[in-house]
Amino acid sequence: MASKQAIPAGLREELETVKSIIEQEINLNTSPDGTIFVTIELLKRIEEDSTTHKVTFILSNDYPMSSPTILLDECHPPSDLDDHLQVLSSTLQGSPAIYSLYEAVNEWLQSNDSKDKMLEKSQIEETEDIKQFQVISGEANGTGNVTEPLYEGMIKSMESETKLKKEIQDNAPVERGKGRNRKKEKNTDQIINVSHNKQKETGEGLTKKEPMKQATDVIHRIIWDPELPSECFIIGYLDRFVGIIERPFSEFSWEDIATVDLDVLAIPKHRIQYFKYKNVVVWDKNLQLDKVYGSRGTNITIQEVIQEYEANNPKSKSNEPIATETVTADTEDISPAEAKIELMIEDSDDESTIDDVSSVASNFNATRLANRKSQNKDRPNYFLCFKVTDTGIQKQARNVQKGVLANCPMLEEACLNVNRLHVTLVMIRIDSEDEMYRAIEVIGNFQNELCRILPQFNKIEINGVDCFRDQVIFACLKANSALTRVASALKIRFEEAGIGTPGNHVPFKPHMTLIKLSRPLAKKMNITRLNHSIYFDFKTTHFGFQSVETLILGSMFELNEEDGFYVHKFVISNHISSLREGLSEVLLAQILKNICVSNRSLPVVQMIEDVMKQDFEDSHMLDRLLSLIMHYETPVHEGYDVIILRGLPGSGKSTLIENSTECKNGKLSICSADSFFTDNLTGEYRFDINKLSTAHSSCMNLYLENLIGNKSLIIIDNTNSQYWEYSLYKCLAKCFGYSCSVLELICPDEDVLKVYHKRNKHNVGYEVLVAMRNRWECDNTSVVINPKKVNNNSLLSLVRGTKSKHKQDTIPNLTTILFAAVFLTQYSYNTLIQQFPAVFTDIKASHITLQYRPTSTDINEYKLGSNVEFTVLGCVQDDKVQTVPVKLPSDIKSENSHPHVTISVSSIGAAKDSNNLLNKIARTKNINDLPNKPDNLVLRGTIGLQVETADGHIRRVFNRTELNRETSNTPKPKPTLPSIDIYTGPSDYITQLYIFDLDGTLINTPGPLEGPGQYEVLTGTVWPYNKFVIYPESLIYPMSTHCTPGPGLFQFFSHKSRAQSLTVVMTGRLQSISNSVREILSNYSIIPDVLLCKEDNSPLHTPEYKALELRKLLEQFPHVKYIKIWEDLAENLAAFANITPDYLDKEFEFIDVISFQQQSHKKKSTSVTQKKSKAYQTVRVYGKIQRSSYHDAVENTISLISSLWASCIKYQGKPEDLAHPFGSYPLKRMSDIDLCLYAPSKMTVIECITRMEQLLVQCGINCIHTSQHSRVPRIRFLCRYMGTTEISYDIIFMRMNEMNEIPSKLKELRKLIPPEDIPSVTALEGLEFVNRVKQTLIKGISEEDFAAVIELIVLILRSKHQKGNAFHCIRTFHLLKILLDLIENKKISRSCLGSADQLARALLDQLAQLTTEEWCQYLGEFVPVQYIPILQKIFTECSVISNSPTFPSVAVYHKMLSPIAFPLPNHVAMEIEIECPNLPLQFKYETIVESKLGSTIRKMLESGINLIPGPCSANRICFNIPNIEEEIEKCHATLKPFLFEFDTLRHEVTISLISQSNIVLAAEQQIVDLEPIYAEILAFRSSEEKSFPLPSTLSSHQRLLVYQFLEKQGLKHVTNTEGNVKKIIIKKI
Repeated sequence: MASKQAIPAGLREELETVKSIIEQEINLNTSPDGTIFVTIELLKRIEEDSTTHKVTFILSNDYPMSSPTILLDECHPPSDLDDHLQVLSSTLQGSPAIYSLYEAVNEWLQSNDSKDKMLEKSQIEETEDIKQFQVISGEANGTGNVTEPLYEGMIKSMESETKLKKEIQDNAPVERGKGRNRKKEKNTDQIINVSHNKQKETGEGLTKKEPMKQATDVIHRIIWDPELPSECFIIGYLDRFVGIIERPFSEFSWEDIATVDLDVLAIPKHRIQYFKYKNVVVWDKNLQLDKVYGSRGTNITIQEVIQEYEANNPKSKSNEPIATETVTADTEDISPAEAKIELMIEDSDDESTIDDVSSVASNFNATRLANRKSQNKDRPNYFLCFKVTDTGIQKQARNVQKGVLANCPMLEEACLNVNRLHVTLVMIRIDSEDEMYRAIEVIGNFQNELCRILPQFNKIEINGVDCFRDQVIFACLKANSALTRVASALKIRFEEAGIGTPGNHVPFKPHMTLIKLSRPLAKKMNITRLNHSIYFDFKTTHFGFQSVETLILGSMFELNEEDGFYVHKFVISNHISSLREGLSEVLLAQILKNICVSNRSLPVVQMIEDVMKQDFEDSHMLDRLLSLIMHYETPVHEGYDVIILRGLPGSGKSTLIENSTECKNGKLSICSADSFFTDNLTGEYRFDINKLSTAHSSCMNLYLENLIGNKSLIIIDNTNSQYWEYSLYKCLAKCFGYSCSVLELICPDEDVLKVYHKRNKHNVGYEVLVAMRNRWECDNTSVVINPKKVNNNSLLSLVRGTKSKHKQDTIPNLTTILFAAVFLTQYSYNTLIQQFPAVFTDIKASHITLQYRPTSTDINEYKLGSNVEFTVLGCVQDDKVQTVPVKLPSDIKSENSHPHVTISVSSIGAAKDSNNLLNKIARTKNINDLPNKPDNLVLRGTIGLQVETADGHIRRVFNRTELNRETSNTPKPKPTLPSIDIYTGPSDYITQLYIFDLDGTLINTPGPLEGPGQYEVLTGTVWPYNKFVIYPESLIYPMSTHCTPGPGLFQFFSHKSRAQSLTVVMTGRLQSISNSVREILSNYSIIPDVLLCKEDNSPLHTPEYKALELRKLLEQFPHVKYIKIWEDLAENLAAFANITPDYLDKEFEFIDVISFQQQSHKKKSTSVTQKKSKAYQTVRVYGKIQRSSYHDAVENTISLISSLWASCIKYQGKPEDLAHPFGSYPLKRMSDIDLCLYAPSKMTVIECITRMEQLLVQCGINCIHTSQHSRVPRIRFLCRYMGTTEISYDIIFMRMNEMNEIPSKLKELRKLIPPEDIPSVTALEGLEFVNRVKQTLIKGISEEDFAAVIELIVLILRSKHQKGNAFHCIRTFHLLKILLDLIENKKISRSCLGSADQLARALLDQLAQLTTEEWCQYLGEFVPVQYIPILQKIFTECSVISNSPTFPSVAVYHKMLSPIAFPLPNHVAMEIEIECPNLPLQFKYETIVESKLGSTIRKMLESGINLIPGPCSANRICFNIPNIEEEIEKCHATLKPFLFEFDTLRHEVTISLISQSNIVLAAEQQIVDLEPIYAEILAFRSSEEKSFPLPSTLSSHQRLLVYQFLEKQGLKHVTNTEGNVKKIIIKKI
C-alpha cells in the first residue's frame, strides 16, 4: 500500500469511495517521481469458468486534470476497449474518473462471450521491460531473482506509444458532418500498438471483428440523422433498484447530469442496455448486437431495419406512439435479448431459422438464462389464504371498484372478481411432488391449532383502502394478533419442513387486493402506476368483518373455471368440532340445555333458536352459534366458575393457586400447558419448544373434560399474554353456563420484571420476558391485582367480590387506569419550581404518585376530587433524577415508602429512579431532616387518576362520573363536527415516527468526490483536510451554495408537525459538526423535532448506527405504532429492515428516495404535474403548494368555527355566511389562515374574543393567544391534525348593525359597519383587497400558478433573510400591492399572466428597477428604510439570473434561492431563543416575542445600530451586528429592557440572547412582585368600591398576567392613556 503522505487528499477520498462501492481491495504503489499505480481485481465469468483479471490505472501528478493510462492484466487493452476508454477518459477529464473507467472495463469483460476474445497472455505479449509487472515494487520474479522496480520501463514504454499515436492522429484528415468534427478513420491496421502486440507485427492470429459502436454513438446518430424519427426509439436502461426500465428516447436529456432539473430524466450512458426501433431491438450491449451502424459483423444498418419493419407493418406510422414498461426481476421477466431468442425458437418450425437463432444465441451470456432459472426458485408459486365470503364485504369491494372505475375507466381489467377476494397468509415455493406432500402435511397438522388460535367467532375487521407501490389498490385489515400468530406459525412450520417461503413481508401485512395493475396490463394501457387520487374518496371505507372459515393452498398460476378462484391444492376447515371428536354434538346439547332453556328473555336465546331452525351441518351451525354466544350476554349457573389467570412467568400464578383456600380444600381443577412438560412420577419439568402446540392442545382437551364433567371451579394457568390465547376458553365456558373471569397479575415496571426473572422456575430468559411484556394486550374486563398486596387467599373472592361489591362502580372497559396521584395546583407547581429550579431538561413536577395501576377496589378507597395539603421536606438529586420528598396527611396512603414529587429527569434517568434515590438516602439519614428543607412550605393538590382512553389519549379524571363518561361507548359531548380530525390530546403522546436522512434525501450536498474541487473553486484555496464530510466546512457557506433540495424535502414538509408524530433527521454526519448541520437545515426551513448525529468516536458504521438509534427511539416512545423512513442508500434501508422482526406490533414503511424520485420521470403528456410551470415545480419542492389534506383540514376547521360562532350569537341563517377567509388562503398559498367573523354590533370586540376563546377551550384547543390591545384585536390559535401539518389561525371580528340578512357584496357590507369602528373597517379592507387581487389576476393565470409566483418571491426573500415579522421586514401584502400596481400601470403586460414563469421574470425585473423613493412609497413606515438597499440588491441579482438562456428551469430558480452566509463577514451573530415547558406556552410566547421584538429592533435601527436580519424560525430569531465593540454594547443595552419584561415569567418561558461568544445576557432590573397586587385585587373584589387603579409601572407582560387573574375573578379592566402613561382601572361587572 502506498504511503498516505504520497497520495493527494482528493484522490484518497475518491479511492475510499470506489472501495466502498465495489467492496474490493485496491492496491496502491507509487514511483519516486510521484506516479501512482492503482490496481483492482475484476472477475469475468464464462460458462462454468471464472477468470480473474486486473486493471491498473497509472496516474500522473496532475490527475484528474490529465487522463490516466490504463493496463489490463499488465498489458494494454484491446483496440476496441482502448478506443472506448480514451473517449470516456476525455469526457471525464477534470473530474474523478476511476470508478467510471473501472465499470467500463468490467462491462466490456462481461459482454465478451467467446473465448477467442479473452485476453490470452500468449496472444498479447508485452515488451521485455514490462513482462514482469507483478514485481513493480521489486518483488522476486519467476527465476527467483529480484528485479528492479519496473514502473520506470513501463513509463518509458507508455511515453513511446503515446508519441506514436499522437503522430498518427495529428496526420489524420478531418471530415465535417452531422453537426460535429471527427477524424476520418484510416485503415485500423495503421494504428497499432507497436510495442505491445507482437502477434500483429508478424501477421499471425485470428482476425478480429470491428469494434462495436458505443451507446454514445447511437445517441448521436438518432439526434443528428434527420432520417431517424427519434420519437420511434426506446431506450432500455439499468436501474440499480428497479431493474431494466424502458423509456422513449424523447424523454431523456443528454446534457450533463449535474446541470439538469429535478424533473428531467438523465442517466449515465453506461447504464444503457439496449435500443429499440418501435418493438425491434436494434442495439444490445449484452448481445453485442448493432443494427444501427452494422458493426460487430452484423452488416445490417438502421435504414434496412426501418424499411423491413415498415414493409411488414404497412399500417404503422413512423410517428405512432410507443408504449414502455418497467421490467423488474420477476418470475415472468426476461431481457429483450432473451425474449428475442426464445420467441424466434418458439415461432419457428424451420431448422434453418433455428440455426440462425443459434448463431445469435451463441453470443449471448449463457449464464443469464441459468441465473434466471435459479432466481425462479427464490420466488413463490403457491400461497395459503382464506377466502373472503361475506356478501357485505364483497358488495363494498365492488362499490369501491366502481368508484375507481368512474375516475379511471381503463382499469376494468385490473379489478379482481369479487369471487376471487382473499387474504394471503403465507407464500411458499414448491418444485416437486415430495415438497407438495410435505406442504399438505404441514397444513393438515395445523388444523387443530388453527381452531384454537383463530376460531370463527374471532372475526377479522376489514377497514380502509390503501395502495402498494402504486400498483395494487387493497383493503386494509385491522391489526389482529391471532391472525399474525397463525401466519408466523405456518411460516415457521413450512421452513422446518424444508419448504421455501420466499416473498413474505416482514412484518406481516395482511390485505385484500381489489385492483392490481399487472405488467402486461400496464403495457397494454400504456401506464406505469396508479394515481392515488382515483381511490382517495374511498380511503376510509369500512368493509365489514370476515370469519376465517377455511385455509386454502392455491396455485398462483391456475384458476378454477367454475368459480374463477385459484385452483385448490388442499383445504382445511376451521370448525371448533375439529378440536375433539364428538364435540359438535356435546356443545349443541350444552347450548340447548344451559342457554336456551335457562333464560328465554335474553335476546341471544331467540337468535340461537333462529340459527338452529336453519338447514346447516352441525359444524357450520356450531360456529355461527359460538359467534352469537361470544358477543352477547348469556345465562350463568350459580356455583360454576372458570378463572383464567394472566401473568408473566415468575409473577406468582402458581403460588397464588397453591395458597388459595380452594386448592387446599381440593375444590378446583387446574388446566395448564406446563403440566404436559411435567413428569407425573418425578415432578421434573422438561420443556420442549417443538411440542408447545401439543401442550396447549392437551390443556384444551383437559379443559373440555372438566367442562363436560361439570367441575365447579376450573383454573386456566397459562401466561395468556394476548387475548386470542384465552378467548376460546371464555367462549366454551359460556356454552356450558359457567361464569368466566380473568385474573391478571400485573408487572408495573422493569424492577418488578427483574424480580419475576429471578424467581420464575422454568428459567425463562430476561429478553424473553421483556418481549412478552412488550406484546402484552390490555384486557379491561380482567380483574387486575398486585401480587404483593393480595391478602385474600380465596380466588373466588378476588373475582366474585370485586364484581358483586362494586357492580355499579366497575371501571368501563375502554379505559386503562395508569395511576392514582395527588395532582399539584398551578400555584403549587409554580412555587415548587421557583423554590427548587429544575436541573434537568425533562421537567415533571406535576404530581405525587399514590398507586400504580389501581384496581376498582383501590379507587373506591380514594376520595377523588378532594383537596390535599402536603409539606415539602427538601430536595435531593443525583445524575438521573431530581426529586422532592413530601409529607402527606395520615389518611392518604401511598404505595411508595417515601412519597415525593419528581422535579426533573436527565436523559439517562426515569421518574421511577426517584424511589431508588430516596431509599438510598433513607439508609443513612432521616428524610425529614434534609439540609435544604424549606421553612414550613405547604402546597396543595387534588386527588385524581391519570387514564389512557381507547383512542390513546391521556386524561386526568377527578370524579367517578367523569371517569365513566370519559370511557363509555358514548363519547363525551363536545361542540365539534364528526369530520374534524383536530387533535386535542397531549403533545408528548407519540404514535408515529417520521425519519429522514440528510445527504441525498433532504438535501443534495457536495460529496467527497466533487466536494474538494468545488471548495477550491469557491474559495481559491485547496481543501485542507484528508476527509471531507466530517468537517463543518463541507456544509457551511460557501459550500451551501452548491446544495440543492433533495427528493425527500417535499415529503418532510408534508409530514412535519402532525399530531402524535415525531419528525427526526438522522444523519451519519458527526456530532462535532451538528451546528453546521442545523444551519444547512435552517437554510431550507427544515426544523426537525429531533436531530441525530453520530458520535465522533463511535465504532459503528452508519447503517449499524442508524439501526441502533431507531431502537433507542422506539424504547423512548413506547406508544409508537407506525414508523416511516426516507433514505437514499440501500445499505441503510437494509439495516432498518433487519430490526423489524423484533417489533411485530409496529408497522414500518421504507421509502427509497432514489426510486421515489424516478416516479417523476413519466411521460410528460400523461402527467398533470409535469405540465405545471417551473416556478410551480420549484415551490412545490419546498412544500408551499396547498395539498388536499391541508385544504380539507382548513375547510373543516372553518366550518367548525362558523358553527360554534353561529351557536354562540344565536344566528338563524347558514353558519358558513359568518366566516370569510382572507389573506393568503383564498389565493391558494400555504400560510397561516386569516379569518373574518361577522358579529352583532351589540358585542364589543373584546367580548367576541373572550367568547371565542371559551368556545375553543371547550373543544380542547389549548394553544391560544389573544391580542386585545392592538389596532385590530384578534385571537390566534394553533390546530394540530392527525393527517396533515399543524395550522395556525388568526381571527378578527367585523361588527355589523344588522345580522338578519347578510349581503353578499362587500359594497353593501360597508353600509352596515359604523365608520368609527376601526377594527371592523380594517377587517372589511382585508376582504376587499383579496377580492381586488382575484379580479385583477385570476382572469389570465391559474390560482396555483399565481400562488407559485408569490411563494417564489417569498422564498427568495427568506433565503436572503429578508422575511420575518420580528424584523418588520417586507410582508406578502406589500408584494401583492406592488404587483397589482405594476399590472394596472401596464409596467407588467397582461400577456405575462398567461405563464407563471414569464410573470415571475417580469415581476423580478420590475422589482429590480424600483427606486428608493418608490420602495418607500409602497412600504410606508412599516419596513425600516435601512432594508431597502438590501431588497434592491436581492432583486437585481435575481433579475440577472432570470434573464439567463436556460430560463425557465428549476435549476435557475434554485440558483436564486441559494442562501447567504450567517453571520456575515465582519459581523457577530446574535440569537434570541425561546424555550417553554409545554406546547401551549411555547405557542403563546413565540407570538408575543415576535410582536414585541419588532419594536425593539426598530429602536436599535433608529439608534444607529447597523442591524441586518438573519435566519428565523418559530423559536429562534437571529441577526447580524457589526463586530465593533461599541455596536455590540449598544445592542445589549437596547435589548435589556426587552429581556426584563420576560424575566418575571421564567417559570413559563426562558428568553435567552446568545452572541457568538456564547454569553447569555440576563435582565438586571428589579423584578416587580405581583403577589401584593393580587392581594389588593382580592381585597377590592370584596369591598364596596366600584373601581381600583393599577400601578403604572407594570410592564406589558406583567399587565397580561394581571388581566388573566382579573378574568378568573370576574372583573374587567379599562385602559386610559395620558401622555406616555397607561392607567388601568379595574371595575366590577
